[in-house]
Amino acid sequence: MRQHFAALGHASRQVEDQTAERVDVVFFLFAGDVAPDDLLEILSRLETLNAIGVALSHERDLATLLERILEAARDFADADGGTLYLREGDSLRFEVLRNDTLGYFMGGRHGKPIQFPPIPLFREDGS
Repeated sequence: MRQHFAALGHASRQVEDQTAERVDVVFFLFAGDVAPDDLLEILSRLETLNAIGVALSHERDLATLLERILEAARDFADADGGTLYLREGDSLRFEVLRNDTLGYFMGGRHGKPIQFPPIPLFREDGS
């Protein structure tokens, strides 16, 4: 238990502007054997998820909302790219597409129009 409190103190010193809620989360996570650096990463991701949820709950424009969801997911996963589709009947229509390596910034509110055709969910024989 002593090492958990020492690790908690170390993590608390590394994170500025602590709130009581964050300290509770840190203490709860240290109940297991989580390294201080891993804990800071977990805490950062929890805060990111919370901020994403708050921001998305206020967005009313679908194109902007989908763009923000994809960007938040990419940031959260540290992903080079991502795509969101909307289902239209028996196909998927590209809605937002981002890929840093390929230089794609398409769809959503701010990207170029997506010219790719919809992707069928089934083959012509129905399978």
